[in-house]
Amino acid sequence: MAFLHFVGDGDRDSASVPPLVAQILGKEFRCLVKTWKDIRVRGGFAKKATYALAQAADAGANAAVITGDRDKGERRELLRSFLSARNHARNSYGLHAAVGVADPHGEAWLLDDPHAVRSALSLPADTEIPEVSDGYPKDLLQSLINDSGRSDDSTFDVLHDIAVDVRLDRMRSASDTGFRDFVQDVENELRHL
Repeated sequence: MAFLHFVGDGDRDSASVPPLVAQILGKEFRCLVKTWKDIRVRGGFAKKATYALAQAADAGANAAVITGDRDKGERRELLRSFLSARNHARNSYGLHAAVGVADPHGEAWLLDDPHAVRSALSLPADTEIPEVSDGYPKDLLQSLINDSGRSDDSTFDVLHDIAVDVRLDRMRSASDTGFRDFVQDVENELRHL
């Protein structure tokens, strides 16, 4: 079984990004998940990403996945930092890495598939799921969770359950949120697994 090393913005991404990648690849894998705050390197995302991928190689990972949220920085700059780190990792360690920048953050990737949200929250089929552009996706999604029968469940469990059912072909704004690019990158970088 493949071993993937994940680095993302926070605990909520730790709950959702690995199942999103498993869904994209159609494969299970072992994983180690870290957050950017766990990477104690000064110098911005480029240095942190380079260091994170070196850690992945040292840990014996078959590949890595690094993601960030656009609300932490400008999307192109963040993506450039990740791509630079990936090129270094590939040339130095032979490590493949998929990269993605969620716009504005990872919850947008989940909220953008109304079917996955309704299903995980056991909402009626006619329940209106807000568009990503209707507000702050993290708050919109949390409001849906709070109003559902799963309001007492762990938010991380709920986010995981939404993520395992997300499908690109059901999303309304996958290009705007960065998810379409992320799916393509995962498919290109990790198909060898």
